[in-house]
Amino acid sequence: MLAFIFKFNWYKVGLYTTLTVFMSMFGIVGYQAYARKSGNTGLDMAKIQQMRYEANQSFSSGPQSK
Repeated sequence: MLAFIFKFNWYKVGLYTTLTVFMSMFGIVGYQAYARKSGNTGLDMAKIQQMRYEANQSFSSGPQSK
């Protein structure tokens, strides 16, 4: 029985199928989490991260002298 499995590389088919399914699920879940809109503000994650980045840049640059 094991000779048949290893002879025709069925274990590779199963391994690649499992890997493909889980990587696809990971990609779909990651995209959905990143692209969904916030319920309160209606912003997506890219806009929220941009706002955080800009806030951190202005905070870390210190007081602005005019």
